[in-house]
Amino acid sequence: MASAEAFETCKQAADDAVRRKDFQAAESGYSEALRAASSASSASRAAVLCNRAFVRLQREQWQGAEEDASAALAEQLEEKLRIKALFRRGLAREALGQLEAADEDLNLAVKAAPSNEGIVAAAKRVRERLPARPKPSRPIWVPEQPYHTAAVQSMAEAVPGAVRGYMWTDEHPCVRFPNHMGVQAHERTGSLVSIRQSLGAPQQAPRQKEVITRDRDFLESPNFDLDDGITVEYDVGGNLTKIYSRYAEDLTGPFLVYNRDGSLSLRETCCYEEGRVVSKLLSDIPPGFVAQVLQSLVVPVKKAMGMGLAPNEEELCCQHGVDVDALPAADLSVARPEKPTRLPAFGSAPAASTLKARPPTSELPVATGRFEAVASFQGARPGWVFKLGDQGLGYYEEAIGAADDTTTKAWVSDGYGPTWEALLSAPPQGETGPGWVGPFGTDAPAVDDSSLQQPGELQAPKPRQTPSHSSVRPDTEALPDLLVRLQGPWVDRATAAPVGQIQGGCLVWHRSFGSRPTKLSAGPGGLSVEMEIERRVNSATVDWGPPACLKWDDGEEWIRTGTGQSGHAQAA
Repeated sequence: MASAEAFETCKQAADDAVRRKDFQAAESGYSEALRAASSASSASRAAVLCNRAFVRLQREQWQGAEEDASAALAEQLEEKLRIKALFRRGLAREALGQLEAADEDLNLAVKAAPSNEGIVAAAKRVRERLPARPKPSRPIWVPEQPYHTAAVQSMAEAVPGAVRGYMWTDEHPCVRFPNHMGVQAHERTGSLVSIRQSLGAPQQAPRQKEVITRDRDFLESPNFDLDDGITVEYDVGGNLTKIYSRYAEDLTGPFLVYNRDGSLSLRETCCYEEGRVVSKLLSDIPPGFVAQVLQSLVVPVKKAMGMGLAPNEEELCCQHGVDVDALPAADLSVARPEKPTRLPAFGSAPAASTLKARPPTSELPVATGRFEAVASFQGARPGWVFKLGDQGLGYYEEAIGAADDTTTKAWVSDGYGPTWEALLSAPPQGETGPGWVGPFGTDAPAVDDSSLQQPGELQAPKPRQTPSHSSVRPDTEALPDLLVRLQGPWVDRATAAPVGQIQGGCLVWHRSFGSRPTKLSAGPGGLSVEMEIERRVNSATVDWGPPACLKWDDGEEWIRTGTGQSGHAQAA
């Protein structure tokens, strides 16, 4: 008999024995099924292990039941089966006298199935058998200021080495401590807005959004990025409302939302993974997560500032066994090594060592005066740019020469990368096959590499050209009007260094970047430009000027130079 058939036959026989309450025969049947489970899925094996754990509980074989339930829990189980395995392991551990472990299992099961009377009764029974634990008392520590104080900013600035500024485009003032922790104060009330575990080094403020602050000092103040770590947020009255963590700019881990009495808001609480909600089950919140946040961040920072705990924070400390009086204050003034900033460092010009190698602006493309009128984009032409210019829609010849734009300035650098013409046909970084045909595609026949195929090796079909909706190749058949109007060379407004040239639906980077062209697309409503770099979509709003300007969401601003500036006048 095939192993799969034997597995199903033995399992069915064991299930029938359970219905007859012949638990000895059931155990034997489930054991036979497991021996024949070589081809069964892990979920099927876990279900049989969970069933055998039940049978062994009925036969008072506590150790065997505990081992079966643990083996089932080691697999990826659906929630219903996971609850059963936790319940059965909790009962087995209770019988073995492992009350602490049993209490943990049964409470996880209660969190996942709070309406199951059998699980709730077992959890209460085990909890009553546990040795009495001294309940944490309300803290006797007396802070200098209450939790709802309006002096958060001045208290934080009193820490030696603290720097006041703003966090990205948030209007609430932020104080960063030398150990990289930080707090935010409400711009109007002065109360606590948030405690941040890690903030980036002071940098210049982003320019892409106008931020109105109480002191009208956003652009002149240091700015901080939110680094990886825990964030705790508060309402306007100083009560804790949220606890969450970020990694690589994405929400990751528990996202906890609290009511004023310290209870969880079940509607909003969830668990994230790489920015996506993956669970709304309380049982998926790691044990000890809240206690760790209170012990390592909330209580130490508030103690260091001399600020009291909110009532729901005191309640959470009691619920999670956090001894407030035993915790030391955080040493906020101890400096840690700084990381490079995303924007230029605050108080200094961009350092040459932190910038990509750039050629002098004398090598910006300038128009030669030659023009060929066409009705639509017909592919890339080295030395020519497709745009709507002074002479209408078509191809304008450009050459690398002396730029006469008075807004540019010299930038001397060595180590140039490939030329613009080479970038047009360059493959992406890494090993590529005949599927890559450059940024604009080709009608060239596919390369026959069947001679390189190993015997028995599965080969993917090779496309004759890049798919029409490739993330690399622009959709040239229907070039959006917005991209038609943006054709031409662009430079960085802050440094006057060349960035690249928009040709058709691509941004052809200047050779100093050493990168292949990037596909451009029009944003929602055709009012913005988007491009994807390293799996991140960057967006820019368009200010037609003159000169035309692209204002990117990371703070950079690019302006169009040379003859491209006149394109707006005719396109408008």
